[in-house]
Amino acid sequence: MSSEEISEEISDWYALLDARVLDLVGDYAGRELFLLEGDSLVLQCLDDRRLDFHDGFQLLQAVWNVERFLLKLLTARCFFNIVFFDENCELVACAASNKKHASKYKLAREVIIRHLKSNLGKSHPHIDVRSFTSIHSVEFEDYLRTVNVYFVMCHNGALAAKGGNLESSSESWLLLVKGFMNHRYNVALINEIEWRDSKIITRVLQARVVRNHISLEGNVKRGAKQIAEASIDQHIDALIGYQEQSFDLDLTAGARLVLLAVSATLLKRHDKWTNFIAAAVMLHLAFLQSLALSERRLPNLRILPAEASSAYDDFLNDFSEAARIFIRHPAWEPSAQTAENSLHDIVDGRLLRCCIAILSDDNISFLGKETTDRFELLLDCLHTVSEGTFHRDWPSQMKTEKIDIPVLDHEKHKLLPFSNAIFDKHLADVCIDFHTASSCDKATRAGGVREFTHWHNRRPLDPKRFTPSITPSRRVTKWNNPVRRSQLQMRDMIKYAASLTNTKGNALRPTTITSRRSEPVEEKKSTAKKNRVIQENKERKARREESQWLDAWKRKLDDNRKMSPNRRLMDMYDYLDKLEDGKERFLGTEVRAYAFMLLILQWQSATVSAEYAVKIWDQMRVLRTLPGLMTKSCHTVLVNLCSKLGLPSLPPLESTIPDRLLSFPVNLESVKSQSLSGGLNFHAFQLVNCGPYMDRYTNSKPDRRVEFEPDEWQRKVLDELDAKRSVFVVAPTSAGKTFISFYAMEQILREDDEGVLVYVAPTKALVNQIAAEIHGRFSKSYQKKGQSVWAIHTRDTRVHNPNKCQILVTVPHILQIMLLAPSNATTWAPRVKCIIFDEIHCIGQADDGLVWEQLLLLAPCRIIALSATVGNPEEFTDWLSSTQQTLGVPLTLIRHNHRFSDLRKFVFYPQQSVDFMGLPKVTSKEGILESECIPGLSFVHPIASLVTRGRKMPEDLSLEPQDCYSLWRCMVRHQSNRFPVPAELNPQEALPSSFIRKADVFSWEQRLKEVLSDWMLDPDSPFDNLRIDLQRGAQTPMSFQEPDEKLWGEGKPPPTDIGAVSKDELCRSVFPLLVGLHGRNALPAILFNYERTTCERLAISVFLELQTAEEKYKEGPVWIQKLKDYETRRAAVEKMERKLASTVKKPRKTAADDRGSQSKEQSVRDAAGAENHPLDNFDSDVPLDQFTFADFRKLTWADLMEEIQELEGHHINPLLLEALKRGIGVHHSGMNRRYRLLVERLFRLGFLRVIIATGTLALGINMPCATVVFCGDSVYLTALNFRQAAGRAGRRGFDLLGNVIFHGIPLSKVYQLISSRLPDLNGHFPITTSLVLRLFILLHNSNESVYAAAAINSLLSQARLCLGGQESKVKVLHHLRFSIEYLRRQHLLGFQGEPIDFACGISHLYFTEKSGFAFHALLRAGYFDELCRSYGANTDRLMKAMMIVLAHLFGRQSLGSGYRKKQDLKSPSIVALPDMDPKAANVIRAHNQEILKTFSAYVETFAMQHLEQPEDELPLTGVHVGGSGNNLELCEVLGAMDTNISRSAFVGLSGHGDEFDSVSDLCETARSGVIIEQGAIPHLDLYPDDTGVPLNAYLYDFFCHGSLEPLETANSISRSDAWFVLNDFSLVLATIVTSLQNYLDPELADKFNPADAAGAGDNASLENESDNAADSDDSDIDSDPPPTRTQETVIEPAAQRPSTKSHKDIIPESWDEESDDAEEEDCHVEESKGGEEGDPVVSLEVLKSFYDLQQRFDEKFRAIFA
Repeated sequence: MSSEEISEEISDWYALLDARVLDLVGDYAGRELFLLEGDSLVLQCLDDRRLDFHDGFQLLQAVWNVERFLLKLLTARCFFNIVFFDENCELVACAASNKKHASKYKLAREVIIRHLKSNLGKSHPHIDVRSFTSIHSVEFEDYLRTVNVYFVMCHNGALAAKGGNLESSSESWLLLVKGFMNHRYNVALINEIEWRDSKIITRVLQARVVRNHISLEGNVKRGAKQIAEASIDQHIDALIGYQEQSFDLDLTAGARLVLLAVSATLLKRHDKWTNFIAAAVMLHLAFLQSLALSERRLPNLRILPAEASSAYDDFLNDFSEAARIFIRHPAWEPSAQTAENSLHDIVDGRLLRCCIAILSDDNISFLGKETTDRFELLLDCLHTVSEGTFHRDWPSQMKTEKIDIPVLDHEKHKLLPFSNAIFDKHLADVCIDFHTASSCDKATRAGGVREFTHWHNRRPLDPKRFTPSITPSRRVTKWNNPVRRSQLQMRDMIKYAASLTNTKGNALRPTTITSRRSEPVEEKKSTAKKNRVIQENKERKARREESQWLDAWKRKLDDNRKMSPNRRLMDMYDYLDKLEDGKERFLGTEVRAYAFMLLILQWQSATVSAEYAVKIWDQMRVLRTLPGLMTKSCHTVLVNLCSKLGLPSLPPLESTIPDRLLSFPVNLESVKSQSLSGGLNFHAFQLVNCGPYMDRYTNSKPDRRVEFEPDEWQRKVLDELDAKRSVFVVAPTSAGKTFISFYAMEQILREDDEGVLVYVAPTKALVNQIAAEIHGRFSKSYQKKGQSVWAIHTRDTRVHNPNKCQILVTVPHILQIMLLAPSNATTWAPRVKCIIFDEIHCIGQADDGLVWEQLLLLAPCRIIALSATVGNPEEFTDWLSSTQQTLGVPLTLIRHNHRFSDLRKFVFYPQQSVDFMGLPKVTSKEGILESECIPGLSFVHPIASLVTRGRKMPEDLSLEPQDCYSLWRCMVRHQSNRFPVPAELNPQEALPSSFIRKADVFSWEQRLKEVLSDWMLDPDSPFDNLRIDLQRGAQTPMSFQEPDEKLWGEGKPPPTDIGAVSKDELCRSVFPLLVGLHGRNALPAILFNYERTTCERLAISVFLELQTAEEKYKEGPVWIQKLKDYETRRAAVEKMERKLASTVKKPRKTAADDRGSQSKEQSVRDAAGAENHPLDNFDSDVPLDQFTFADFRKLTWADLMEEIQELEGHHINPLLLEALKRGIGVHHSGMNRRYRLLVERLFRLGFLRVIIATGTLALGINMPCATVVFCGDSVYLTALNFRQAAGRAGRRGFDLLGNVIFHGIPLSKVYQLISSRLPDLNGHFPITTSLVLRLFILLHNSNESVYAAAAINSLLSQARLCLGGQESKVKVLHHLRFSIEYLRRQHLLGFQGEPIDFACGISHLYFTEKSGFAFHALLRAGYFDELCRSYGANTDRLMKAMMIVLAHLFGRQSLGSGYRKKQDLKSPSIVALPDMDPKAANVIRAHNQEILKTFSAYVETFAMQHLEQPEDELPLTGVHVGGSGNNLELCEVLGAMDTNISRSAFVGLSGHGDEFDSVSDLCETARSGVIIEQGAIPHLDLYPDDTGVPLNAYLYDFFCHGSLEPLETANSISRSDAWFVLNDFSLVLATIVTSLQNYLDPELADKFNPADAAGAGDNASLENESDNAADSDDSDIDSDPPPTRTQETVIEPAAQRPSTKSHKDIIPESWDEESDDAEEEDCHVEESKGGEEGDPVVSLEVLKSFYDLQQRFDEKFRAIFA
């Protein structure tokens, strides 16, 4: 930290900001526009250690840095504008190490601004570059109102060149960040960007409500302050006119600028050095015109003597300031002939120093005639412009000397020999030199390694090879009984399946499937006589049933007439809902006709008739679809009623049903002739009021393949599935995609008993649901023992045998493991016939997206891809098609753009709190909300969210019918002669005259949007006024009786924006909203908040509100009296029981059974309770109806208590269990698994009516609700997550309409979410080093099976390996070949690609990629062996030392630039991770250097073979730079160094050659045309070598103190994230221990028996499968002590030693009852131990230490999350 520190106030403010590290595109902004703060961009590109700017003044390289940065943003599919602020013009100077260089940085800023404004628009016109005077200027405020900005990318002032610390110069940058946050924008830090694959990972600072405002006044320098001295400033106006002067040679704008700036400097200075340097600048200009870019890699020269050096610096300072002022001068407007595209190359400091050397030595005669002539002309021009100040008699005392820079040896890198028949044909075009022999192959075992056991549980692949004693086993006890655990899992699954429903809302009933190959032979057809008899019997039975139904219907009518008018109608609805299929076909139309009559009578007698009018319309809409089921009498009555109400008549009668009289009297005279639509025309009435009830089906037709009537797009899906083709289905949530998966499953089940379908889900919650639904839908009998219909396989759950099922439900990581497992290559993998990828858009995620992409590339069969949220479906389809073409399977895209039920959106503004006295009575049946139906609820019209005119309207921005009508009316109101609304858009012209269907509205909506889109693009259109009108009208919805010509809400101001609210305010204000939703029947509701702890706080706060109110109520007289009445009633009952009991004759004491005795006792009780008193079922413990959201009609109190008691003792917050009793649940991934399943079941059952959840319920979970509430803002509330979560509302078959409410979210963010576009799916670089290793293991250890060879050929034959990338196949294959070279040099692959040494152990750490290979380097170097010996018996110190090293490798989180430890914070956490042990650091450095050599050779090889054209264009704008070249003599005079092959020529301007000092240096500066993905290279950045920012010590800190609170307060690890990051590290330790143990000897399992490859958090969930809290999970270790430390030992293979172990009461460790020959996961191998003499890479001592470390860490982990 600098001595001059930033102010404490701004520092404290910055330290308290909430920050998240996110993928800016995939997980955050998507396709949304953001602002790139221009000065931050300039500073980031000038703060580059490879840029020689202080001495070399490499302006062109600085411009290249800017363009390269912007190109990376565009490659990642970012959408941004660039803004500069004049007030910040001097901020970039903070990068200068000395004030004398400040003017250079400021000149660079102006040049970059001019360059971008002049050239960027030509190549990328959608990027807007603007300048404003201030961040607080009116112009900028207006600009923000015209663009919809998602966030701002900005610098925080922490410079890499200064160690990444915040210093005094950073304060202005922090205030700039503060200024953007005052505009309520989140800020992404440009200086913390990590370019990971196609992702942009950086820290996002979240804007919050400002409490203590920090003034910007006096801190940020305002205005374009010019620090030029008056002697220069006074000549500017005089010289500016020369920019248009005609000279004897053509001068670019850049050359003219140099002439003017040098002249201004000459006019100021008159010392002896100025003319000399000015002449050198002219010579330098002449060279710039002729030298090619590749010829400008020049040495760095030192100017002597010191006086001359100082004069040189002063000259450049004045020159830079003058040039900057000229550029900013209002008169600086170069003509078209002197295009401004040359400003980027006006000065090259290294070339200028070489020119000084040439002039000092008077070597002009060697320059050639063309250069000399140009130089002379430039001198003449300078003499003219400087008004004679310049003269040619310069002194020659200025000398130069070359600065020696150590050059790294750059020997030719030859690759190790490699040959593999499968890979060779793909790598044939990669031409490289080989070593003839390699020491890497000397110690490897011939034939590589072979797999003998499963790596995760050490069971033998071949039971015949090993004796049974080798199988790890545990004694069956009460606490360890896999069979019992299996039974409990199945019990929960059956209960879960019972809560699911089909498309009609009925409980699932399993269909018994019989495979075609096992179907019995059909019997002979029945005779005609037999068929006739059967038909006659059916008809007789039907007539008898119809007669019974009719009699029951008449009795029902008699009962109904005795009820009140309101109750009669509700009674008919209930009766109609309960009619079964046959009965509904016979009586349904008559029952509906009767309900229709009741509605008409209610409507004509009601004072407020709108609600009944809509119901009448809805009943008639349904009746119009049933002409084939009507009797003639019923049809006649309905036609007459329609005539009286002014409704379109019914279609002609189509029924063949015999006529019969109606069962109820019809008095048409009692029905008044009255228009149903009131004051509106019939079209307006329907659009305004009937939208939620309209027919929503699109060309639906019966189809025998499914039970429902599929829409047209659904029938297309069925056709593709029947044709065994792949499909990609994109349809909104609730559109009806669910049936697709189950139809495909049924196909597989019916084909045979061997085929497998894999269902891949992104979350474990969805896995559980799909498995339960399969269980509820299908049943099948198998001949083979152990075979099942379905199985679940995740890290923490396994139900049924995954290898013996036909439908496997799993997550991406597990499927990848199974497809790459050699043991599956000949057994399970070839059986896979179809893979369903649900929520396929997850391929865009930063964390797991790569696995999804690799699975699609490796898929051995046809695929079904499903998603509701893909922004670029056509492009994604093209790539998917290319992946399937290698299999010869065509793929079809099927899109459906419309939801089945509309979503109505609201903003909730909390009102003043009122005393809660109990839940109100429900006032609505449908649950449809309107503005102000709940105080503070305001409707949001979707079009009002289109704040930015220039943006394209999102394709999925849908409008309700009433939205379309209000939009059309506003358009008509604001139309003009230039912007008319076509007459055919009038709803009376555009829509049918009869009943309107949603399909009709869709067509009308599309035409309205087309006209509106034209208005949006024209700045003169009335779009802004229209939008404001809709925004005002949003607050007051259209009423039923509103006149057609009146616009609602006129004169009302638009809603004002509010900032995000605090968590406390959120908890206080959410309860009134829920109370209002209850009153409007808009529950059940899901409240989404993306922080786990806040979810729990919200649930507890709502529960406490209800509990407190109930307690207060129970203190009142009503409750006290009720208790007295209950006691009186109970005393009376007990007295009656005693009296009755005394009259019962006691039986003789015989052998009578207990059951008879109990029956007599029960008879006494029944007699006592014969009065059926209201208090008989009274229970004071049951929450009162007015103080609970729970619906106790769905679940009894006793059943609920039984469910809750099963959860007690499972480490669940008791308040959350109590909240269940009041209908409130919490759902997030950190909750107990059984609790989550219970919440899901009770919610679907209808008992729980309020759920507070994170995104766990947003992905496909069947949790239908009436309302979704977004409760509180978050960086995770993105366009994608919004659509996913909002889709839970209004699910198909459940709700007429879905309500979406925004609470505690700024209105600007609300508009942003509604109008945002779906993010494009962008891929990854799929060929990672770990994947290459796993492919070789698959190939070798499956004996080059057909499946393995086909998988590799399919992958490497892809025409497009990268989704969204432009990488050619040859580039990827080069990368592959050098990945193989790396694995060869790390002793992981042999000459023929066989896995050797610790290959399989490292492959199990695939999910850590780089970290796993770094760990292998330490292991292979013997570091851990030496570490264990050095600490001896001091176990505590050894554990801490190991944790420091591992924390440097795994779970790495940067503390961020500008990190400062909070001085006043007392915490046991040290926060900043201590430096790595020097010995370990040296191993990592050597490992990194080996990687660097390998991949440097890759770049050089590729460039030499495929890149022949010189690099002479800027990467983004394509502007040509440099001269024609071929100046060999001139280059020799200048001392130019060799032309670069690998490194960019632009970086070569600073003198850098093809010697790279790090992998990041290689990746960031490789020449254009080379594709080298840093994320795919197993290099590990080492602190402080490669990064100036320390790592977060959260893992080490947790290991030391085992506390969660310090992690949150000191380490800034939120409680929401802590479980995940700690569990990830626990998984790493489990994998290491198991791999080491298997590497040494499988028989060590008898002593250790460690966990399977799962984190302690995952394994802990298994504990919840037991009914007893004391049950241990699968990760518990046997009580036998681990072996003591021994000397390094070579253990004989276990297969060579006989077994003596008893097998009594022993079962396999897995809960599966049978051991499988083909396990699903990667496998342990008998590996070559790799040393020169065959010594093991690791000793038993190392295994013991890692085992101890795992146990200590997991113990603390389990304890903290108990």
